[in-house]
Amino acid sequence: MDRHSIYVMAGGWTQEQVEDQVRNWVTSVVVQEALAASKASDDYILCMATNYEGLFLGYGYIYCQSPALYHILLGRQATGLEGVLVPGAPAVPYVLSVPEWGRPAERFDWVDATDRHHPERVLSPRPPLIATDESIQLKPAHVLPSTQTRYMRVWSVPDYVTAQDLWILAIPYTSRLDVYLCRERNEALLVFPEHTYDANFAAYFLRKAVLDDATTLMFRPLRSDEPVPMYKNAEHYPLD
Repeated sequence: MDRHSIYVMAGGWTQEQVEDQVRNWVTSVVVQEALAASKASDDYILCMATNYEGLFLGYGYIYCQSPALYHILLGRQATGLEGVLVPGAPAVPYVLSVPEWGRPAERFDWVDATDRHHPERVLSPRPPLIATDESIQLKPAHVLPSTQTRYMRVWSVPDYVTAQDLWILAIPYTSRLDVYLCRERNEALLVFPEHTYDANFAAYFLRKAVLDDATTLMFRPLRSDEPVPMYKNAEHYPLD
């Protein structure tokens, strides 16, 4: 499972407030100490969804460089556990006893002696390293590396919808986007930057895009085993 990507749900917040809040979480002393103890990176990328006018839509995602930061932002410890492992019982050291000649030795349980000498650790709960409230929610994104793609496809595109219209729908979720619209087949291909999760996140937010009362578009990411469709005389946006 992906251990880097987090959905951000922040309805009612401004984009600047969300950016400041995430920065405050990551740079807090307790988080920095936990990351330093794990020798983990605090680098992250915060991508917030905006409309074509630049207005924040209330959601986005965080890509964490290290799994430790991912776990911390989701309310866990850097290890991914809800607490820390501590000894479950006092250790009872093994003491070698001298056998008595002429007397049968008692059966010795090496497994039991080992368990008592090295008692199993138990999970001791610890509070989250960051304090969150219901106004901004962080949730795991569950993006598998095997499903990562840079392409999204959409079918049954109405004649009045242009490549620019599709670009405006999807550009809030990425820094770069190319749209290729095939009028002959009434379908389009959205191409996102390589080596990013942008297409997967856009697919999450655009799994059902309602343009008007009569038009609903369903976007789907292209699987890794699917060939990339090639269009002849496709409408392209942005213009070359």
